[in-house]
Amino acid sequence: MLNLSSRPQPAGLAAVSATAATARETSSDDVLVEQIAAGSKLAMQALFARHRTYVYRWLLRFVSDATLAEDLLSEVFLDVWCQAARFQHRSSVSTWLMAIARHKALSALLNC
Repeated sequence: MLNLSSRPQPAGLAAVSATAATARETSSDDVLVEQIAAGSKLAMQALFARHRTYVYRWLLRFVSDATLAEDLLSEVFLDVWCQAARFQHRSSVSTWLMAIARHKALSALLNC
């Protein structure tokens, strides 16, 4: 007899939870960018807090200079503040952030 009341396997449950968490984070990032476009400093602080470590670590690996990575991180989020209204949702917010970071890092290295 099939037991329909059994719980899902832990691995399956974890995969579903991870997918749901990613979807919530992505949609909340989109909302934050919309709020930033409207001038919300709190939304900017939230987006910065959520993504600063990942973006900084990537920049640091790319440019191999902590001071330059910190400066570029500031420039990335300044661009987010200035360009949030132009974000078209063709990618995730994190992909957009990394594209800005890559552009800033390449520009910095080429201008040395």
